[in-house]
Amino acid sequence: MSEPSNCTFGPRPTAELDTNAKFNAFKQRSVESHSPLICSGSVFVDRELSMTTLLAPLRWLALALMFALGSGACSSKEKTVGLEIVDYNHTIDRSIYNLSVNGAGAPGSGPRSGGGSFTCCVQIPKIWHPGMKVKIAWEYQAGDILPPPPPNQAVEVEVPQYGPNDLGFFAVHFYPGHKVKVLVTRLTIKHPDYPADLRWEASTTAK
Repeated sequence: MSEPSNCTFGPRPTAELDTNAKFNAFKQRSVESHSPLICSGSVFVDRELSMTTLLAPLRWLALALMFALGSGACSSKEKTVGLEIVDYNHTIDRSIYNLSVNGAGAPGSGPRSGGGSFTCCVQIPKIWHPGMKVKIAWEYQAGDILPPPPPNQAVEVEVPQYGPNDLGFFAVHFYPGHKVKVLVTRLTIKHPDYPADLRWEASTTAK
């Protein structure tokens, strides 16, 4: 390997012997590392060392971007809370069973009854947002003295607004005509502050 004519090791040394010694040492390093020499401006450079030096900032930049994207994904993930499910059956002739709220199961209840059992748990956002909905699925009771039951039901129901002080139970109210209302509350149906339109004495037809 010969030194290119347009490259030097910086300012030409006074002693030519020193220049040759430097070049030979640099050439030997290139041979041992199997990395060819390149000329950058007027200075000999190890190509492998040069690429590593150039790519190092890019690697740090890529890592920083990955960390930022990961942190953003974590921070944007919605926080949830688990609530016990309680149901109230306002129908007069059918039991509700195999009830589920977003896939979380509960036993259901008989006609004109409910509120006697609480089943853990359905996950909902800690903070309510407009347009929030849950999927309610259930089956109707069958029996020898009853007409054949309606088919299995599944509906999406909008969740009324709630606050941090309401995070107690997830109440599901069933009405004739496959109508359903839901409520996030710390109260039971017999509490005087329970919503009037959901109480037992209210109309059995959901609006």
